[in-house]
Amino acid sequence: MAWTMRLSEEEEALLAARAEAEGRSKQEIARDALRLYLSDRTTRFDRARTRVLRDHAETFSYLADK
Repeated sequence: MAWTMRLSEEEEALLAARAEAEGRSKQEIARDALRLYLSDRTTRFDRARTRVLRDHAETFSYLADK
């Protein structure tokens, strides 16, 4: 799927410099960053959900019985 990402001039310059330094395309770097962001958010959500369910299990059990 193709789409457009708008960057500031500074962001474009930083991305171009990083791509040049790493010998990779800007698109490849952006895809990798997006994958990391999405997987990290999912992992953090799962940890938070587990912690809330564990820490408040008694409350949830009480509410389920009502």
